[in-house]
Amino acid sequence: MKNLIKLRYSSLFKNLSICLPLLVNKEIKLSLDVIIIFFTGFFIFSIISLLVYVLNDSKDYYQDKKNKLKEKKKLIFLSKNTYLILNILLLIYIALIATTDFFGYSLLIYCITFIIYNNFLKNKKYFDIACLVVFHMLRLTYGAELFNVSLTFYFSIFFILFFLFLSVCKRIIQIKINNLKPNNNIICYSKIDLASLNNLAKISSLISILFFFLYLYSSIYKNIYWLDLIFLLLILFIYIKFIYEIIFLLKHNLLRKDLYIYIISNQKILLLAFITLIILVLRIIYI
Repeated sequence: MKNLIKLRYSSLFKNLSICLPLLVNKEIKLSLDVIIIFFTGFFIFSIISLLVYVLNDSKDYYQDKKNKLKEKKKLIFLSKNTYLILNILLLIYIALIATTDFFGYSLLIYCITFIIYNNFLKNKKYFDIACLVVFHMLRLTYGAELFNVSLTFYFSIFFILFFLFLSVCKRIIQIKINNLKPNNNIICYSKIDLASLNNLAKISSLISILFFFLYLYSSIYKNIYWLDLIFLLLILFIYIKFIYEIIFLLKHNLLRKDLYIYIISNQKILLLAFITLIILVLRIIYI
């Protein structure tokens, strides 16, 4: 398990997004019970995602051997029997969770979506990106189920667009680093797709910023506290700065590693994320 966590620590980092519905909902106050619920849910989802990623990496073994982004990564290959056993363990794990208070339909949909993605949609242009967005959003919906909160329209649309931006950028990096040509054996994209992918990344990021402004406008219309408005403007500034930096790095071919690995290893981005977390916590405490 220790080696597995080392191999997929970036995936565990993604699971922290489970807490986002908690941090943006001002009606829920931080308490020991809430913290316990979060860490329990995080552990449950992390076990599922680790199993899912191991199954995914095993199926991609031969493609990953050719992928320059995976050169320093220890690749996983499972025999057919081990692959089958892990699938069965995943189903058993879901069945056991279904008997607890920490079960959410998002867990089940996550596994079903993975099976469809891994067997049918992984090599289908844009369908694969849509699945990546769904995986991210299911973390948020699971968090909403844990804390019994509803995801608002603006919240959902913003994060769908944000995750779309990240997923598209991930594909752009893969194409550039590997100098992928049509009919390559790594992913279903190539250099001829760069223009459309770059446009999709820019459009999704711009529209996400627009929806953030629309949320601010609707909040002002509702006469929110001036302190809350300041917190939201600070978060918007940090978000725009993050988007600009990623687009700048992509444009000048300065991103030489997987996007998620870059994010969790970049001190500047981690600092921005930490500041955002502090702002969200302060917003819960003081608003």
